[in-house]
Amino acid sequence: MRDRLPLLALALALVVGTLAVLVLRASSRGEFAEAFSSYRSEPDGARALFLLAQQAGLPVERRHVDLEAIEGEPELVLLGVEGDAPEKEDEPDAGAGALDRWERGRVGRYETEAILKAVDRGATLIYAVTRDHPFLADLGLAFTPAPDHLSRTLTPFSPSPLTADVATLQTRISGYLSVAAASLPDGGAADAAQVGALPVLIDRHGDDRAVALLLKRGKGRVLAISAPTMASNRELAQGDAARFWLDALQDLAPPHGHIEFDEYHHGFTGERSVMAYAARYGLPWAIAQGLFALVLWMLAMRRFGAVQALRERTQRATADYLLAMARIYRLGGHRQHAAAALVRGTTRALAGFSRSRAREAKAVVESLEAAGHPELARELRKISRQTGAELDEGALLRLAESAAKLRAAAADHVQPSPGENDP
Repeated sequence: MRDRLPLLALALALVVGTLAVLVLRASSRGEFAEAFSSYRSEPDGARALFLLAQQAGLPVERRHVDLEAIEGEPELVLLGVEGDAPEKEDEPDAGAGALDRWERGRVGRYETEAILKAVDRGATLIYAVTRDHPFLADLGLAFTPAPDHLSRTLTPFSPSPLTADVATLQTRISGYLSVAAASLPDGGAADAAQVGALPVLIDRHGDDRAVALLLKRGKGRVLAISAPTMASNRELAQGDAARFWLDALQDLAPPHGHIEFDEYHHGFTGERSVMAYAARYGLPWAIAQGLFALVLWMLAMRRFGAVQALRERTQRATADYLLAMARIYRLGGHRQHAAAALVRGTTRALAGFSRSRAREAKAVVESLEAAGHPELARELRKISRQTGAELDEGALLRLAESAAKLRAAAADHVQPSPGENDP
């Protein structure tokens, strides 16, 4: 144990260090998620909005699967799912699939078709957009980037259930929304309201252009917002932002539906495979853990320091003790007592071998016969009969040899139970 103390100290230090790292990562849990994720508790996350909806009693949940199969009529909340601008494929003949991924970004073509069909059936979509995206064109909207990223004052366009308790909002915007000219009849001559588009929030200092539009599509509705930072932890407590989001979530939620915050496009796919772990936390961590386990196993197989030699003084003292006790027994004529001690020690040893708690020779003999060891039982019965007879020095020596051979024969079958000591 003393030789392996450095290894134990090293393992303990590594365990303590690992636990400290895990505690620190758990305390800063909001840093591992992307911006506008409901898991992220940093200023640019949306965790406060999700918790606010939960405290308000709304049926909110996080969605960790893609949007290619949408069941029921949920209210889908997509907050900044565009991500960074995708890079074009280097290969000119990468194929239509690669080109479609480059054009569409994160929300693919099949997901777009599933979302639009769900809205036509009666689902609701809240889409907070950070930049221009092909999905806006699928909704029939056009996006105009804002000239700067300064904070602006937004006001409701007209009284509506979405802005019942909202006076003004102070937030930054990513751009302005409008109905695409291709979606308007007569090439854009008609008013946007005729195609079911209602401005919800406008920028009074930006020519009253819309920042939030409510669209009617089939049996469902779509609320598009070009001010995604209004859902962030930093700006949710400013002005009437929290009130606006609660009104929007409550008014747009289906009667018996649920509100799903999309986390799939923020990297939370719900996968639990080794490759998914490596993709999320990095392959070096997995390799380092495997190497640590291998090195610890290799160190555990070797001994630190040389093998300690047996002390000759201890061996000499033990031998002297045995010789002295033998001389006392011989000079005192205690041959009967020595024979009884030999038989008693052999009986205890065989009792441990047969898993019996008996201490009498007769009971141990019966347990050996029941356990299928008749030869051991016969030898034990033979030596136990010699304790009552007068023994000389030769007979006592033969009895000791028989007892030693019997115990050795029992040890060949199985090691006796620990705790069974010799006399």
